[in-house]
Amino acid sequence: MPTPNPLRILVVDDDRINRLVLQAMLGKMGHDSILASSGEEALALLKSENPDLVLLDVMMPVMSGYDAAREIRQGPKGQIPIVFLTALDKPEDIIEGLHAGGDDYLHKPIHYELLKAKIKTLHERLQLLSKLSIQNKQLSQYKEHIEEDRNIAVRFMNNLSALDRINDPAIKFHLSQAEDFGGDLIAAARSPTNCLHILLADSAGHGLASALTILPIVEPFYKMTEKGFDIPAIVTEMNKRVRRFVKLPRYVCANIISVNMREQTIQAWNGGCPSGLVLNQKGKIIHRFKSRLLPLGVVNEKQFDSSTEHYNIGNQTCSIFMCSDGVTELGPDEVQDFDLEEKIIKGYEQNDCLNYIIKAVNEELHGQSARDDIAILMVDCKELSNRASMDISSQVLSEKMLDGLDFADSITDKVSWKMNLILTETQLKHLEVVPFLMSITNSLEVNKDDATVFLVLSELFNNALDHVLLKLDSMLKDHEEGMHIYYEERASRLENLTNGQIEINLERLETQDGSWLSIRFHDSGDGFDFKEINKLMEKEDKRHGRGLKLITNICQHVEFQGNGSEVVAYLDLAGKVK
Repeated sequence: MPTPNPLRILVVDDDRINRLVLQAMLGKMGHDSILASSGEEALALLKSENPDLVLLDVMMPVMSGYDAAREIRQGPKGQIPIVFLTALDKPEDIIEGLHAGGDDYLHKPIHYELLKAKIKTLHERLQLLSKLSIQNKQLSQYKEHIEEDRNIAVRFMNNLSALDRINDPAIKFHLSQAEDFGGDLIAAARSPTNCLHILLADSAGHGLASALTILPIVEPFYKMTEKGFDIPAIVTEMNKRVRRFVKLPRYVCANIISVNMREQTIQAWNGGCPSGLVLNQKGKIIHRFKSRLLPLGVVNEKQFDSSTEHYNIGNQTCSIFMCSDGVTELGPDEVQDFDLEEKIIKGYEQNDCLNYIIKAVNEELHGQSARDDIAILMVDCKELSNRASMDISSQVLSEKMLDGLDFADSITDKVSWKMNLILTETQLKHLEVVPFLMSITNSLEVNKDDATVFLVLSELFNNALDHVLLKLDSMLKDHEEGMHIYYEERASRLENLTNGQIEINLERLETQDGSWLSIRFHDSGDGFDFKEINKLMEKEDKRHGRGLKLITNICQHVEFQGNGSEVVAYLDLAGKVK
């Protein structure tokens, strides 16, 4: 029977008879022979014939078997098995042969069965080495593919996290990952009304699985913030996305904060993250936004609680500090955690809180890798206030605006488009009205800055809903816990609203002087004393009345009609803001 996978064996011996005898033995075993009479010839044939095994005589003229073996080991075929053939039987001869690179030894005269057994063993080794070589090649290719996929995934995750979007000088942050892929996320974006939305999220665990878990919340945060949705609507959509794409036990802890410097308020939703801290100018904590809700993805939409907490900044100089539990649980064990509050105070003393905390974190690790991803973020509210894009001047409504004279008649030449919408209590409870209106006006190509249109719509809608239909008292906002009380009362009254509606009319008017947007809100309430607006707006230290003051500064004309349940504003789409 022919030998499966026969070997090509290089026989090297200066004696012709010995070469022929070995050739006959190998042929009987089913292997092919390549004959060489010297070491020099063997080296040449090794290159041209590519044998699998070498049978090498030791005692040859010019180049001994030992010298030939050393040359072979230094060449490209250095791993080929070599069996020495010799009459020498002293231990030192055998040792020298092994040092020269031999794999085995056979004494002359050659015993057929012994040669056959040696070659069989070497053949099995060669087959194993061949398999290992193939597997190593496959592993190498697999590693290259994995590395390529990893690099693509890392670039994708970096682009998706969009840390380069956070270029606001009021925001400083640090993000480090325990592995190539991190489960912590930092994001920041401004709404059309210039509110700053900040998101710090931490998915369970770390690594690729954790990074994938965080993906569903990125798009709704940026897209919904851009469109003007508030925090409850954003976290509700985030929870829905996590529930849809991620299965328990995977979930996402999140702390999302909205800073409104015009209203001087902070709104927060915290589900499973360390407390968001409001710090005074010395680094002492003046308020904590504690985790009081379940993380995203744990409960369904009906069970999900999107309620937020409010805090009045007032005239305080303050900052906001947020971090993931990779910081608060940095200690060597669960009993001894990282003393974050102490580090914050010392950081403020050195006028570089963020870098001080980063340095303290690295010292705590003692050169070891962190057990979890680490995310730290700080917001300077004073800087936010300085960069507020909407200036609220002390201008007071004129009697002409209040009485609503013939301003509309003076500009009404042609209606380019018109939209009428009536919202009942059902839509008022469940519809995000202002983003909905913005989507309509954008589709109708209103040539005006979206932020300005959004601001006017939101202020007029909130005025109609809060103060006319729901009869909320704006003076609540002036108390220390006023904003929180105000929004709790708002939610309660809206939930119990059984009869009420708001009619909205939008018109684009074309005149020889340009284009105008007419915005009219009319509600079914019994109105309010709009002639008191001037008195409210004259009080600069009050939190209420700011929105209507801003509207009168942005719009070219504002009219309160009837009993105050109807207001009409005219916005110059050419950008001629007075």
